[in-house]
Amino acid sequence: MIDNVTHQHAALTNFHVACVDNTWAVGDRMVQPSRIDTGVPPGDEFGGILRATLSSAVDGAVVSIDPGRPSQATIAQINNVLGTKAATIGMKLRKRGRTTGLTYGTVDGLAATVNIDYGDGLGVHTLSNQVSVAADPAHNAMFSDHGDSGSVIVDDAGYIVALLFAGAGAGTLANPIASVLSELNISLLAAKSVLKDVIDTKHRVKEQIKDKELKEFVKEKDKEIRKELIKEKEIRKELVKDKDKEIKEIKEKDLKDLRDTHPTTPPIPPIPDPAGLGYDWRSGQSDSAVLAQRVDALEQQLSQLLSFISQDLRPDLRLGAFAGESDLSSAEIAELQRSLEQQAADAATLKVEADGRLR
Repeated sequence: MIDNVTHQHAALTNFHVACVDNTWAVGDRMVQPSRIDTGVPPGDEFGGILRATLSSAVDGAVVSIDPGRPSQATIAQINNVLGTKAATIGMKLRKRGRTTGLTYGTVDGLAATVNIDYGDGLGVHTLSNQVSVAADPAHNAMFSDHGDSGSVIVDDAGYIVALLFAGAGAGTLANPIASVLSELNISLLAAKSVLKDVIDTKHRVKEQIKDKELKEFVKEKDKEIRKELIKEKEIRKELVKDKDKEIKEIKEKDLKDLRDTHPTTPPIPPIPDPAGLGYDWRSGQSDSAVLAQRVDALEQQLSQLLSFISQDLRPDLRLGAFAGESDLSSAEIAELQRSLEQQAADAATLKVEADGRLR
């Protein structure tokens, strides 16, 4: 059993077995086997009374189990306790008791009423709605006897239906298990619950193992991914390096091809200027040659000025201030042209002299 207050394992028995009379107190020590069955305190003590009840439905007591004492949800010769179940008429039953051992019976009543004299200090108590059990003569003549009190009665499958508290010969009386659990504030420790705890523990351990394995797997995968990223980064770095080298080589080749296709014109070497007349770096000619070209151009412009106005368009000067004067003769025009040319030559000479002084 499980005590609902302490949540610890506990033992179930009858009030009249653990408390005996009205002088009992919480904490009274219990021995197993009992003192009349060779049990000797303190060596055979296993726990103390937690609570007890003697009501119109239950004759029961719950006893603590000392730390270190083994306990399990099994019944000798019957096997595991699987849970609780309400009794039904005709239900096949079993029990294993201190006096008669393993016996078989059948539910033959669900609402039995009995008056029991519990002795000095307690007197007669009436219990109602009790489960009555008839012995199965095919297995045993009696289902229970004195000393079997406190035994649990189970069906063929192993579900507890009642707590044996009275009976002799062919008839036995028992408290319905639901009333026992309620009045003593306890819960059943079933073998399937223990098994469930074991299974849950195994599942939890498996999940922890899986979780640990998953973490290790993720950790290893993370390492592999990091290695791959580093490797890929190095490969990209080499590719970029090779591509830069290739681009540089292409640029150098294109520049070489351009130079071969369009060779650079060598600079024009300076022309000797022994006369000291100067040198025009733009045309590669001496200043005197350039000056001569300019004089020729000036002469051409002057010659054009002479015929700038045609004869038919010239004004009739005879009507103006110079009326009556004759036109210049060819010789006079030629003389005027020579005079202009001389002036141009003089101007050129003056410029050359001026340029020399500037240097």
